[in-house]
Amino acid sequence: MLQIEFFNRLNPKTKEHHIDDTYIVVGPIDSFQWTYGHLRLVVDGGEIDLVRFKNSAIQYKDILFGDFRIAPYDAKNKNVEKFG
Repeated sequence: MLQIEFFNRLNPKTKEHHIDDTYIVVGPIDSFQWTYGHLRLVVDGGEIDLVRFKNSAIQYKDILFGDFRIAPYDAKNKNVEKFG
């Protein structure tokens, strides 16, 4: 199992990076695929496609993130959000 950590929030108008300290961790995920138009996450019950913005940033919860990290899933971490 994996989790995804989103950080380095972007301003969609000015393209400024790291505009605040927003940090969201989501999991568990089974696998992921980085494609031309989206980041596909395979989770229990199906797939979730997160839109890529200008082929670099990822949009999650209407927030643009310039970076993400895939890490081992930490079931004990209370900050991990579940999809759905």
